[in-house]
Order: sequence, then structure tokens, then C-alpha cells
Amino acid sequence: MPIQLDPREYFVICRQISDPKDTNTYYVQAKIRNAKTDVLLDTVNLTDQGNQRFTEKWQVPADPSGEGFYVVITTRVYTDSGYTTESALYSVNQEEFLVQKRYNPVYGGGGGEIDYKKVRKIVQDEIKRIPEVKIPSVKFPKPEKVDINSVLRAIKNIHIPEQEKIDLSPVLNAIQDIYIPKPEKVDYSRISGELQKISDLVNKLSKSSGSALNKELEEVRKIIDEKIEELRKDLKRPVNIQFPTGMVEESKENKRKFL
Repeated sequence: MPIQLDPREYFVICRQISDPKDTNTYYVQAKIRNAKTDVLLDTVNLTDQGNQRFTEKWQVPADPSGEGFYVVITTRVYTDSGYTTESALYSVNQEEFLVQKRYNPVYGGGGGEIDYKKVRKIVQDEIKRIPEVKIPSVKFPKPEKVDINSVLRAIKNIHIPEQEKIDLSPVLNAIQDIYIPKPEKVDYSRISGELQKISDLVNKLSKSSGSALNKELEEVRKIIDEKIEELRKDLKRPVNIQFPTGMVEESKENKRKFL
């Protein structure tokens, strides 16, 4: 089995003179040919290393096909430096080598050979087997004109219930329950001032409230007016309290009810 050479590596061509007693000077030349086509690839003159041993480095040619090829290295012994006269004592040596990429099993090569043509063919065949996928065209509908009339109608139909009638009966009852004692000497000025504040508040509310609330406030004003009248009689002096104008006059029925 021939020795395998890695493409583009440097290989040492070696030739040893067979007769160790021969002390003559010799010259050795190597010729490398393509074993299949017999084309001369290179000529290498070996260097005398002493002890009748001749060597020289030679770069192995590339392998573009990846399939490998064989080369033959022939060495001849000459008696002159011009490599014209061969020695009659030593024969011609010829060795055959395989130029192909070596794979190291340590790095996962497994010692096998990768056939790139076969790999390419397999990939092409598999691609042909893939069915053609047609992507349907997607049409997005155009948006119609937005009708906001329904939204406006819904807003108009929102029913906000009217506010229930405000019950001021607790206020009226509290005022009616006011008891004004009548001792000989009583300072009613403070009470009069507080009632004036209530009257001012009633006046303010009557200006900003609706008719329903205004009616209730009028009842409050009537009761306060009666209490102030009582204070006037007791103090025997004028009490300057101003009530809002435009209110309904107090009815006799309310006075009788209060008394």
C-alpha cells in the first residue's frame, strides 16, 4: 500500500547509497511525475548530508478535485554535478505515493474520505424534493366610514335623575326646640349674633338654590324671625338683623303652630 501524502505538505525525499565502503562523490536527483498521466510535476536535486545520505524537502502539490491522485518519485545517482552521467554502480529507485487529504480520527475525521461531489448531489436532490409553498395573498378590508351618530345618540339618552327634595326638617326641628330663658338680666347679644349668622347663611343659600330648596329655606327664615322678635321684646332695644328680601311673608298658621 503506497504512503499517503497530505496536499501542500512538505515531504522529505531521501536516498541512501547502498555501499558503505564507497567513498566517491555522488549527486542524487529526484523526478516527480503524475502516475496516471506521466506528466513531470517537479525535479528536485537532493543535498548530500554525509555518510552517503541525500535528502531534500519537497512541497506536495494540491489536490483540487478532492479525490486524490498518485505520484511516482524516481531517484538517480550521478557522478557529476550537472546530473548528466549516471553511476553504473547504483540502480534507479522508484516509489509510489498517494496524494490525498489525511483525516485524523482524533479530530472526528474517522479516517474516512469526504466526497464533496456526492455531498453536493445529495443537497441538490433534497432541495428538489421540497414542495413549493405558495403563500396566499392577504387582502385587508378597507375600513368603512366611522358613524359616530349612534355614539352621540347614546350620550343624549343618558338619564341623570333629578336630585331628590332636600329634607330640612331636622334643621327646622332643631330651631323650634331653641329655648330662650327670661331671667331678669340676660345678655342676648351673643344669641342675637348667632341668629344673624344663620340668617346670612339662609340668604346666601336662597340666592343659589332652586325653588324647591328656597321654599324650605323660607320656613327656616320664618322660625328665626319669630325667635328674633322674642328677643326684641325682652331686650327692649332694636336688634339689627337683615333677612333676604323677596321671600314669602310668614303665615299666621305657621305662627300659631310655632307658639
